[in-house]
Amino acid sequence: MRDNVDKAIIELEKVTGNIVTDNSLKKVFRIGNQVKRYYKTILHEIGSSDFYPCNPATFAEILGLLTISFQDYNSNAQRYLENMSQLVKEMRERVKKGIGMDVSNTPRLLVSPIFNGWEPETHEIIHKFGGRVIYADWDILGLLEEIPVSKDSDPIMDYAHFLLNASNKGIHCLKNCDALVNSYLEYTKKWGFNGVVFNQLLDCHTNYSNCYELLKNKIRNELRKPTVIVRFKKIGENIKDLKMKLTPFMNLLTQ
Repeated sequence: MRDNVDKAIIELEKVTGNIVTDNSLKKVFRIGNQVKRYYKTILHEIGSSDFYPCNPATFAEILGLLTISFQDYNSNAQRYLENMSQLVKEMRERVKKGIGMDVSNTPRLLVSPIFNGWEPETHEIIHKFGGRVIYADWDILGLLEEIPVSKDSDPIMDYAHFLLNASNKGIHCLKNCDALVNSYLEYTKKWGFNGVVFNQLLDCHTNYSNCYELLKNKIRNELRKPTVIVRFKKIGENIKDLKMKLTPFMNLLTQ
């Protein structure tokens, strides 16, 4: 893993003309660690609460945007950190003032994975049925874990360890489906979701589809949680099929 990181840095230096130093990496890691703390605050403190600073569909949209933008911090890490800080501050202020929505009797559903693409109408449909959606791919896969930074640390080795730990969570499903299943089981149990919607990307090159039935059956049998698999290829393409899948699933949850 370290060799891979070293090679990637060399190639990026050739392309950009910028030199990557230990200090520059540590600076980015420090910013990233702060971003991850804010991200987890939104997911766990606010996302698990009984009162949202907005309606559940809007909250799901925010989580969807975070899933996308977290991949490169919108190409400006410092500005992204400032925006995350302001977002958490605004959410907390709204909750404190009672501006938002009581979601104490609203089933909380994990919808995943979405980082390769998903139908945003999913959280709108679930909201109309009285549910709320959490998108948490990066947390499930260990990519919100912090990278240690100290004066004498080796940032490339620390980053390699970070990537290796994420790999062991099951992000390389083709090689380790059991690890991915365990990650979903542990996450669903830890954060008390009422059900799980697995988003199957058609023609997915990561081959997550090999794990879907195993994931669904494990969570149903071991956690006694309802699950459903929905399929996605292109936004707006299978709305009718999506509604047909989610309607009996949500009726089961809200009866």
